[in-house]
Amino acid sequence: MPYEITVDTARELVRVLVSGVFDAEEAPRMSTDARRIASEHQLHRILYDVRVARAGKLENSDLFWLPRNVPALKDPRAPRVRVATLFVEPQRPIVEFWENAFRNLGLSARGFLEEDAALDWLAG
Repeated sequence: MPYEITVDTARELVRVLVSGVFDAEEAPRMSTDARRIASEHQLHRILYDVRVARAGKLENSDLFWLPRNVPALKDPRAPRVRVATLFVEPQRPIVEFWENAFRNLGLSARGFLEEDAALDWLAG
């Protein structure tokens, strides 16, 4: 599995470390798993860390359809969850597309290069 999900009780958020090759087949499963765990722990913040991930086949169209097809992202409670993604500069174009695709549907999503900035935004 190219991702690991942990609960950060001190910061009251779910952390998702994405590693290895990550592609369009993994994205729906990862989003569903992260949101399920957040719900189980009554948390409303998720931090994805994709800085060490290697892109597989993940196109803008995959990200466009993700919040439209994944039940956990279409749930009426989904907009109450703040989601931040940590990325490195070469990943900027795909992360910016993800951010826009999700925010256009009313989901709280934002990309960050710095972990402290992401944590501050999530806490806000």
